[in-house]
Amino acid sequence: MQQPRAPLRLTGTLVAQFFRFRCERQLRYDLVPEGERGPDVPRLNADPAAGPLVGPRPGSELLMRAGRRWERRKLDELLRRFGEDRVRVRGWTAGGEPLRLPYPETVAALRDPGAYEFLVQPELRLPDPEGFARRWGIDPALVRIAPAQPDLIRVHRRPDGTLRFRVIDIKASREATVAHYAQVAFYNVLLEEICRAEGIPGRPDRRWGAIWSRGTRGPKRFRLGAYRFHVEEFLRRDLPRIAALAPAEAAWHVDAASAGCPYFHHCRAEAERTD
Repeated sequence: MQQPRAPLRLTGTLVAQFFRFRCERQLRYDLVPEGERGPDVPRLNADPAAGPLVGPRPGSELLMRAGRRWERRKLDELLRRFGEDRVRVRGWTAGGEPLRLPYPETVAALRDPGAYEFLVQPELRLPDPEGFARRWGIDPALVRIAPAQPDLIRVHRRPDGTLRFRVIDIKASREATVAHYAQVAFYNVLLEEICRAEGIPGRPDRRWGAIWSRGTRGPKRFRLGAYRFHVEEFLRRDLPRIAALAPAEAAWHVDAASAGCPYFHHCRAEAERTD
């Protein structure tokens, strides 16, 4: 069994991609940080003459730009509706994108939100990543959980004075997908760990998450329970097992849904050689 050169790295995006493609090989490839990838992980093809063995999805950069513009429009709507005194935004980049709310400021806002009802791009950084990993049966020397940034956390003040924090993600797609729901559920798990470890009196909303897509006028909530269950099963069962494999040992498949995967041409070529 081959050991990685450096700890593998799990992000919220990789969780979403796993629930989208359900491909263990793709996850095992992508867990390796780009700067640490060796010959066992296909690299993006920079030579057009060599054929599209590994490459980004056509038009992916345009889609990303459109997604960022959509996110900015939705944040502008939020600010117009609720006002700057109720939406915590750290600032904006020169390109008009929201700045990340650093972890200490995120914790301070969760502990005492004051008048704020929304936190924009809050950083979710596990205060004890090794302890978190061990509780889920993950070898902390093998896999690191990267800091995450949901688009929004909404602060709900309950009648008894307690706080509940709902994770909201903004998506430029027309409809929300299982992958989107799973990503929100993953953020919810991280947020719960942060509230516990930091002694924050509020708690994440375990009943509801929300997606703000093109098909909705505002954030549309969804029942979180089933998605949290599957994300927890992923952390507890799938991730430790897949991370311990060499990339060549991970299960894989090629089907119609694989066309959006950057490794599609690589895997299809392998399937044609070996089938």
